[in-house]
Amino acid sequence: MVSYISGNVSSAFVTGCASLVILHQVNNALGYKLGHSRYTYDTVYHLFEGLPKSNGIALAISIPSFIALYLCTRYKKARPPPKDEEEKNSLQYRAITQLLNLAYFIVFVLGLLAGYLVEESYDKAGKKSNLIIVGDIPRSLQAPQFDLSNIPVSVAIKAVPQALTLALVALMTNYNIARRFAERFKYKVNIHNELLSYSMINILGSLTMNSFVNAA
Repeated sequence: MVSYISGNVSSAFVTGCASLVILHQVNNALGYKLGHSRYTYDTVYHLFEGLPKSNGIALAISIPSFIALYLCTRYKKARPPPKDEEEKNSLQYRAITQLLNLAYFIVFVLGLLAGYLVEESYDKAGKKSNLIIVGDIPRSLQAPQFDLSNIPVSVAIKAVPQALTLALVALMTNYNIARRFAERFKYKVNIHNELLSYSMINILGSLTMNSFVNAA
């Protein structure tokens, strides 16, 4: 099945995945909750409909973050290569390179710190910021909740076609992203190894750690 997927289809698939992720994260950047929609056009409609509900604090954090990441990415692509080994090994060149490589992490930390300070200041004032935050995160791995005895056989049988479809779509998503990385960094991807590792990670994660851990 994978051999019939052309490069153009793979590229379109990755672009589609990225577009869906963006659509479902824009509301967080704007600072309001977006209900679940079955169709993409519904999501777009609700996004524009909810614009008046945008949170000023969320915008003050998300817009500078987006601009900083965009400029770093553009500069990293347009940055001229070093003229010689001396320039390449210079402290200034290496420092800028490290900053560009860590741009996403730096913006993440600054955004996290900004959100924390906002919540602290509002708590002290006895007010609510209405900033959408993740909240308390458990410090340890959670006990697995998967129990076949709680699932009726009839429900399990009906779930098989949907489960297979979901597994296929998830595999194709990860494989296409992995193939894009392979094209960029010049190495080969084996679909059999991808399927084996992807399935093992998801089975072990769900059965032993109550987690959903997977990546391309």
